[in-house]
Amino acid sequence: MQANLSSVKKVHFIGIGGIGISAVAKMMIAEGKMVTGSDLNSSEITEAFSDAGISIKIGQGIDFIPKDSDLIIYTAVLDVSDQKKKKKIKVP
Repeated sequence: MQANLSSVKKVHFIGIGGIGISAVAKMMIAEGKMVTGSDLNSSEITEAFSDAGISIKIGQGIDFIPKDSDLIIYTAVLDVSDQKKKKKIKVP
C-alpha cells in the first residue's frame, strides 16, 4: 500500500518514545514535515527529540494533539479512548 503524503505538512506522533514510531518520525523530519509528539513517559528518545527542537508532550490527552495536524500516527498499543478522541477532532 502506498500513501501520498505530498500534501501533509504537520504530523503528530502518539507514542513517539517507542522505537518504531520514533523511526517513522525521523523519516518524516527528513522529508521536511513539521513533527510534534507525545508519549506517556519521558525517555532518551523523547529527550533527543526535545533537544532537537521538536515539541514533545509527556502524558496523554486530546489537548496534546495540535489542532492543525494534517496526520496523526500512533502506536499499536494506543488506548482505545485516544483513538475515539482522534476521531472526534476529525484528523486521519
